[in-house]
Amino acid sequence: MKTNKSIIGHCSTPSNKNKSAGDLLSEVTDERTIGKNAVTGPPVSGGGTAENFAQKLARGFDQSVAQSIQETISRGLEENLKKRKEQKQPPKKDFTDAHNLKPLRERLVLAGIEEICQYGVRNFSVRRIARKCSVSCAAPYKHFKDKQAFYAAIIEYIQQLWRDRQEQVIVQNGPNIRKQLVAVSLEYISFLVENPHFRSIIMMKEDHFDPGYKEIKSHISDRSRELIQQYCHQVNMPEKTALVKMYIVRSLIYGASLMFDNGELPYTPEIFRLVEQVIDREFDLP
Repeated sequence: MKTNKSIIGHCSTPSNKNKSAGDLLSEVTDERTIGKNAVTGPPVSGGGTAENFAQKLARGFDQSVAQSIQETISRGLEENLKKRKEQKQPPKKDFTDAHNLKPLRERLVLAGIEEICQYGVRNFSVRRIARKCSVSCAAPYKHFKDKQAFYAAIIEYIQQLWRDRQEQVIVQNGPNIRKQLVAVSLEYISFLVENPHFRSIIMMKEDHFDPGYKEIKSHISDRSRELIQQYCHQVNMPEKTALVKMYIVRSLIYGASLMFDNGELPYTPEIFRLVEQVIDREFDLP
């Protein structure tokens, strides 16, 4: 798909320098904007509609460019919805069937991910997982001493997949820290969109988890936080401002991934490039 250069070129123009990405997109992840005020499309948990997103992204541009941005997103959304209607519903992903050649411990973890997403933590059943993996009810306990250890293994598995992918992106983008952190942010959006089961677990409330699990889970964004802190220190940005940047970038990542996954925002190179421009531009703002 060809990129709309007239839009992208304006994303970093002086006329936009006084507009924060927080102003443009923070409301995308604000639950107060969901539901009854949405004009088009179903409400999305963690965001508004694609039209809401387009309006916020376009705010601060001159009228002609703002209109182009909104038309680009609307056109992409229409194409996306049309494709969804034309395509048959894909079969439900079966993790154990897809990975039945993997070691038993990994098969148990993958089945555990599906179990949590389907039944929740409260109804997590090791017996069901064992049956799905065609092993005895006692077999999982040879790998995990209890359910809390099982939960920890699941989040550690997700973290390791993300760490490997993240380090590849960092290496590919050379020594420029700002380039690294923008690329990592975009890669994390792709990681969450491509693995909705992982996202569900990462964003799950922790009421039923012990402190050890919460500690493990808190480390999934360590590298991203480190990159933001390094860049902010490099440009002598105040610590308080650096914390705000971290919050805004995380909001953009989770808001965009939710809207891409729900179809409210077209998952196209053109729209992805606009999200990249907004994340990058945030570090030019005070």
